[in-house]
Amino acid sequence: MKVKVISRSTEEFTRERSQDLQRVFRNFDPNLRSQEKAVEYVRALNAAKLDKIFARPFIGAMDGHIDAVSCMAKNPSHLKGIFSGSMDGDIRLWDLARRQTVCQFPGHQGAVRGLTVSTDGRVLVSCGTDSTVRLWNVPVSSIMESDDSSDSSAKPLAVHVWKNAFWAVDHQWDGDLFATAGAQVDIWDHNRSQPVNSFEWGKDTAISVRFNPGEPNLLATSASDRSITIYDLRLSSPARKIIMRTKTNSIAWNPMEPMNFTAANEDCNCYSYDTRKLDEARCVHKDHVSAVMDIDYSPTGREFVTGSYDRTVRIFQYNGGHSREVYHTKRMQRVFCVKYSCDASYVISGSDDTNLRLWKAKASEQLGVLLPRERKKHEYLEAVKNRYKHLPEVKRIVRHRHLPKAIYKAASLRRIMSEAERKKEERRRAHSAPEASMAPRGRIRKRRLTRMDAAIDAMTPYGFSEDLTRKIARELLKEYGGDEAWFFIEQDTYEVLREALLRDVEENDREISAQDENHTKNESKDETAAGACGAATDSPQDAEIPDNAPIDAVGSSSVVHLTCAEGVSISSGIDSAEENGRDWKDIGLDQCDDLRTGKGSIPSPLMIPSPIPTPRRRGPCYGWLESDEENNPNDIISFLVQVESTPTVENFSRVGTNSKAKRKSRWDVKPDDP
Repeated sequence: MKVKVISRSTEEFTRERSQDLQRVFRNFDPNLRSQEKAVEYVRALNAAKLDKIFARPFIGAMDGHIDAVSCMAKNPSHLKGIFSGSMDGDIRLWDLARRQTVCQFPGHQGAVRGLTVSTDGRVLVSCGTDSTVRLWNVPVSSIMESDDSSDSSAKPLAVHVWKNAFWAVDHQWDGDLFATAGAQVDIWDHNRSQPVNSFEWGKDTAISVRFNPGEPNLLATSASDRSITIYDLRLSSPARKIIMRTKTNSIAWNPMEPMNFTAANEDCNCYSYDTRKLDEARCVHKDHVSAVMDIDYSPTGREFVTGSYDRTVRIFQYNGGHSREVYHTKRMQRVFCVKYSCDASYVISGSDDTNLRLWKAKASEQLGVLLPRERKKHEYLEAVKNRYKHLPEVKRIVRHRHLPKAIYKAASLRRIMSEAERKKEERRRAHSAPEASMAPRGRIRKRRLTRMDAAIDAMTPYGFSEDLTRKIARELLKEYGGDEAWFFIEQDTYEVLREALLRDVEENDREISAQDENHTKNESKDETAAGACGAATDSPQDAEIPDNAPIDAVGSSSVVHLTCAEGVSISSGIDSAEENGRDWKDIGLDQCDDLRTGKGSIPSPLMIPSPIPTPRRRGPCYGWLESDEENNPNDIISFLVQVESTPTVENFSRVGTNSKAKRKSRWDVKPDDP
């Protein structure tokens, strides 16, 4: 007796230890989960609420300065080290992990206005209102690795005294040069006591300076005359200059897109510009209610942080019009400087209350080491929240922020003023004459420069069309995981995109060649079939066609019967010998003489279509066409076949007749017949 049983292996579902997780078997068939979207929506809603519950962005404050913190600088070689300068001339090195001062740099007699660190992290450059530039040796490795919390002092390597006060300083990303901003823009070398170069455009004071991270010879400055100027160290004069409506307090370059920079302005907004097109801002970042004092980009280039005179710190998306996060405390006063940490996980702010504050870049992020299951859980909740963030309930919870009363009232007042201005413009437009010249309704939406536009511009010199480049680029983005794949596509000047375009062109050429070969074979077959049609012995039914019938009305059958005005009919096939009871030899000489003399002749020219009409095609083009190549008659396939006006006896061997009377053969004609 045979019995069927279900056999299972205990190793598949049995735990080895009691601490192991129970294995869960799941069926991922979507037909079994009709409520999948509803379940995910509830999870997104719960994830948004949990983010608000666990949002604790403030980590701690670092006190030690006795005056307002005016500037900060990151050490690119050490993750947990940051420098700060205050209005009393004190410079400190902080350990972010312990939130303690590990070294002091005394020497300035006035306010410290600028700090920067060399690329290798060994030299600190400071400048201030005492008209001095000081270079300091930074023994970071020995100080940051020790557990001693006692403050130690360092001595300057060099002191450069100049004629005017300095307002900002920045070091080259790759090199030994640094720039100072003051009455003019000066370029210094570590080993020189005098500036190696100076730039001046106008008489106003430059208040900020930043080197480009991608091009070491480019730097941008802002001045008190509301201007933003771009300088090139290889030129003797400034490169470009734009004038803003209000003064720009600080500038930051995007480290991942070095052609873009963002300016922190006095009008409460930040403006992102493309250096290739400075006549318009790529994006306007709003939400502050007072002047924006400082700005710094995340190392990822996707976000930047701003500090404002309204006592708040805000985090913006690089292309977002409104802030993603806003940080504030009761004791924090006007924020003069902000910095992103080198790992993009923390934000440091320096304010007027003499303290530095450490914040989390993501307010609800869990600190410490995460287990793999925890990390996957956070990633899943973030993905679900992003999928349903457009729904009203999720959107309301995600966007909600608690603000101090003064900031809330100021923001409400700004919205009321903006709405009143809009209504005033609408009423003015409604009560104006139709011919009155009015400004365009609303803000004109201008075309933005995107990464797709840059790819099209890069591929145009190679001869690739815009539509083809856009199509292949979208296919690559879909294949490699969305917009994050642009970094991979843009490597080596779009090498991946060029190869994909060339492959597509080669495939199209092969298809065209195959079609041409098939077309040539079909033509040869048609010619063979047309030749064999004249020798056919079958007798298909003739199709009568009127005199004024168009040629296109003729079918592609093997027998085509055309009737002329004089009553002479011509057939493309031969009538069956069995039907008429005669052979082709039955044609007499008198009939041939009548045809030669014009009796019942065929009108000339007579056009008969080919058996199988084919479209007009050209061969593949591998370069530019000349004028003579464009009109090459060999490329054009003719549809018509011309018949001679005076047919010969041989031609009539294939021609039949519709005459009902029986014709006489040459054997029927007798010498004595009339």
